[in-house]
Amino acid sequence: MKYAFLLFFFLSATLCAAVNLIEENFSAYPAFPAGWTKSPDVANWLVVSGNDAGGAAPGELQLGWTPANTGTFRFISPLFDTRQVHNMSLSFRHALSDFSTTNTFKIGVQISTDGATWTTLWADSSSVSIPATLVNVPFSFELGKSATTRIAFFFQGDTNDINDWWLDDILLSYENTLGYGTWPSTTIGVYGNLIIPGGYTLTLEAGTDIIMYPGAYVDVDGRLLVNGTQDNYVHFRQFSMPGMTWNGIVIFNVNPISNDSTLINYASIEDCIESAFTIYNTDKVRISSCHIRDNTAANGAGMNIYNSDLIVENCTISNNMATNYGSAISINNSSPVFRNNTINNNTAAVSYNIVCLNNCNLDGFTKNLIVNNTSAGSGTAVLLGSCTGAFHNNVIANNNMSGMYSSGGAMAVANCDIINNISDGITNDSNLLVINSIIWGNTGYQINNETTSTPLSVRYSCIQNGYSGTHNVSSYYYSNNFATDPLFINPTTGTGSGFNAVTADWRLQPHSPCIDTGDPGYPLNQDGSRADVGAYYRTLKPVITRAVDVAFDQGHQLALRWNRSDIDETFVYGAAYLVYRLGAARSETAMYVTDPAQINPELIAQNQTICWVDGTRTWTYLTQQPAVTFTDYECVVSTIQDSSSTGTHAETYMVMYYGPAGVWQSDSHTGYSVDNIPPYAPTRVAISHTSDDNLNLNWDDVTEGGLNGNSYPETNLITYKIYAGEMPDFTVGTASYILSTTNPMAVLNNQTAAHKFFKIIATDSE
Repeated sequence: MKYAFLLFFFLSATLCAAVNLIEENFSAYPAFPAGWTKSPDVANWLVVSGNDAGGAAPGELQLGWTPANTGTFRFISPLFDTRQVHNMSLSFRHALSDFSTTNTFKIGVQISTDGATWTTLWADSSSVSIPATLVNVPFSFELGKSATTRIAFFFQGDTNDINDWWLDDILLSYENTLGYGTWPSTTIGVYGNLIIPGGYTLTLEAGTDIIMYPGAYVDVDGRLLVNGTQDNYVHFRQFSMPGMTWNGIVIFNVNPISNDSTLINYASIEDCIESAFTIYNTDKVRISSCHIRDNTAANGAGMNIYNSDLIVENCTISNNMATNYGSAISINNSSPVFRNNTINNNTAAVSYNIVCLNNCNLDGFTKNLIVNNTSAGSGTAVLLGSCTGAFHNNVIANNNMSGMYSSGGAMAVANCDIINNISDGITNDSNLLVINSIIWGNTGYQINNETTSTPLSVRYSCIQNGYSGTHNVSSYYYSNNFATDPLFINPTTGTGSGFNAVTADWRLQPHSPCIDTGDPGYPLNQDGSRADVGAYYRTLKPVITRAVDVAFDQGHQLALRWNRSDIDETFVYGAAYLVYRLGAARSETAMYVTDPAQINPELIAQNQTICWVDGTRTWTYLTQQPAVTFTDYECVVSTIQDSSSTGTHAETYMVMYYGPAGVWQSDSHTGYSVDNIPPYAPTRVAISHTSDDNLNLNWDDVTEGGLNGNSYPETNLITYKIYAGEMPDFTVGTASYILSTTNPMAVLNNQTAAHKFFKIIATDSE
């Protein structure tokens, strides 16, 4: 099967009519229209019944020459709100009768948001008569963005220089909606397209409901920040009439310097006639936890992405349909991070696909569930075209089409489950490596190699029917694979989209042949075990995360913490964690076992020291904790010797999960204990002469230590060091040291000095 790739973007024009902000034809002459004011309040402004400006009859505004006045005279509109106004346009009709071409004056239109500062939108200072003329004035949204916007028609100069100036059919409207600031959490109807200009941010809080009119789209040139929550999504949807479809969210060529990242969290984007997301040449986009559904397009109905290294995670992309490539997603010339998404119940046109990845780096495409999708003909769930990197840890299951087609380039399919698809599991026309993957239950070949010009390598994978389940695969490149039932926990029971592969549990049973049988050159699992085969690895072994000294104690104790075995996600009666210290017990009555399963509650109840002989190593059983689905566990264990000047005296520990499903032991972990509490100083020291040169020293035995004002019994052996000097303030050190003893007394011989002073220091032996 060959393919050609076609990429195009189509944005239809909005079908919404312009929205009028001001519409005035002065039909209530001679009264001034409501809300309009004069500044200053001169009598030159009148509403008359004529039709000199060429507008709708009867009625028009007139500025006359009398009474003679010199200055700037404005006729000012009522206030109007331009906070959500984009692509404003003003039209009006006017005519002017000049009195003398030798004098100067200016006429025009201005805009203000405060009534004090005016910006000119249009002006004419030619000082000649003007026939009835229609004037159109488009202007930037930057001149609005206020709830107190107004326009004014102005005359500047001497009113004697004209006969009359007439105005009629004033119409101020806008075509599109301006998006910036923070919108309220309510239902908002968007007129025209919703445009977020460069340098601006539109923030939508949880619960906001955006209603898009037919043919309209969200145009992000700046930043869109959507703050939905798990319980309160932000919705982008069509106007509630049959067939009223809109054109999705478009993010084109966003300047990365002047705009922060677009972040869309917990949003629903649905019912588009074009792609829900069209993203072109823009990297700073992150789409998380969104529902993208019920969209229809030529390519990439859910997402059409080109040259954009964006992040898409934890989204559901469902019930979309494209007439060409990528009914769910089409990603081209990109290195996306696309992870933890569910792509299901989408429909591909004849011979097309659900997921199209073309000229992409695949390393970030991981942990996605691509299931229960359908083709109107011989389509494929995933198309990899001329890609690089590794498509890894994805599940392609129960699709009513073939699982995967790879063409061109050199890439890898690693740790994937391609299961129960109609037709082939993998069809290859590229330089492809299949490794650590489960290819099982597909109705055609599990792997069908269409080319012999480039190698297809299959290694360390679980392939139904083994080598005979493949076609045109060289035996030279087929190695270390096996054909044993992978033993999923709760798989679907048939092929095709009629079985719900979303709710299936594709994890491996504890004794699956796919556990610890992956490529030994791959990184280890988190529990330190060899890589597994398939999309979901098991962490059956507990993982010791720390073994640290218990603070503020007399030593011989460590705080041991470990992460649970993943079997412990649900409670199992009788399961427990057993804790061991490396080394045989120092007990003549210790009981030795050769199988850890022998260390059962009955044996533990005998209160004997238990040792497990594990090959050349012996472990001493210390304690146990019941497995009660905690994320991590902690207990205090004993050490044989504290850290001291002779070394840290580290001990090695191991934790074992023990339950009906089996026994799994952690990797070992070392730690050492410290005696944190110093002994008190010796008290009641007494000196007596036994002869002229011999002395006896006696003092009370030190049995306690102190820390932070508290007393603690000493559990370690106390050693007393005796020092002597000629003066009371002598220095304690090597030169003044006499002897050490563990008894609270000492006999000192040959003490010939007339005066001598002694110091006794109690030390913890460890």
